[in-house]
Amino acid sequence: MSENTETTQNTAACPECGGTKFRYVEGQSGVVPCECQQKERPVRLLAAAGIPRKYEDCRLDNYVAPANNPYLAAAHSDAISYANAYLKAPTAKGLLFQGPPGRGKTHLAIGIIHRLIEGSVSCFFCNFAGELQKIRESIGEDRSLNLPRLVYDADVLILDDFGQQRWSSWVQDHMSNVISNRYNEGRATIITTNLTDRSSKERQDLRVAAMKKLGVMNHAGEIDKFQLARLEQLGIRFVAPHDEPETLEDQIGDRLRSRLFEMCQIIPMWGDDYRRTQAEQRRDIFRR
Repeated sequence: MSENTETTQNTAACPECGGTKFRYVEGQSGVVPCECQQKERPVRLLAAAGIPRKYEDCRLDNYVAPANNPYLAAAHSDAISYANAYLKAPTAKGLLFQGPPGRGKTHLAIGIIHRLIEGSVSCFFCNFAGELQKIRESIGEDRSLNLPRLVYDADVLILDDFGQQRWSSWVQDHMSNVISNRYNEGRATIITTNLTDRSSKERQDLRVAAMKKLGVMNHAGEIDKFQLARLEQLGIRFVAPHDEPETLEDQIGDRLRSRLFEMCQIIPMWGDDYRRTQAEQRRDIFRR
């Protein structure tokens, strides 16, 4: 039985409205929405949330951080606190989960919206890498950004794998408008990304050495912006290659990264691979 069919049958069984979704109130002109609609709202919200099947069992209650990892334990605690606080007082402030793959970023993000949906909050999950590929394949001459409507309208939005694929400046501009619109309208955005805000020390050392060698940086660390601009015009850049973003700012641009600092609490997630840890725990239980 599909979720839509089950919802319809449950509504039809309502003794108050008989499935019409409205009921007559004695002494009041017209009708009012039946209370069964509010009871069924979480079911409808969950069906519309777009949560992938492989993540449908992700809950805040079944995320188990390794005992020796304070980062993941803190992230779990922050996720619980955020969900509970949002249910009491909705906010435009979101979360930005950052860290390598396998740390449970998506698990926590979906755990949050599961809890919010149970409280009748409209939520939507968007795998941004997948949506971006669809956009690339379907862009017409009008250059319209055809994202799902709930990307704009949901009270809480998850943008999963944010920055996974290289963005053009056109996509950066449109996504900046989407995120700014959500923030200005008081709608929160939860983001997961594998990209961090710090380059590796080795790459940074190589970058500095190259900048000094080409006269862009002096020994005091001061940058000659004119020389930098001239070399960039010649195709010489001192950031990550176009197809190999090194940081979140490399990927989405400094303007949008600055906006995310304003609208999201940063949740760092470092340490051992959470998925591997969970798999080892299940294996140990099976061997017993």
